[in-house]
Amino acid sequence: MNIQSTKTELIQWLEELQDKEILKKLKSFKEDQEDINLLSDEQKVELDKRLRLYKTGKMSFSLWEEAKARIRNEASDAL
Repeated sequence: MNIQSTKTELIQWLEELQDKEILKKLKSFKEDQEDINLLSDEQKVELDKRLRLYKTGKMSFSLWEEAKARIRNEASDAL
């Protein structure tokens, strides 16, 4: 795979693309990549560590509303 020819092919494809949904997704992907580049090396290492834990089932996540409710319940139980 030649990177330059792939880029050229994608640029040509984008120039002709009319699908707004695909363009939105591509823009979102671009913004996500830019956000990742703002992270320090330490932050990237920590994210990689947490992703490994999540993928192996050793870490789970909660919705913000669920986390707030759990914290409130724990705080009221402590009183």
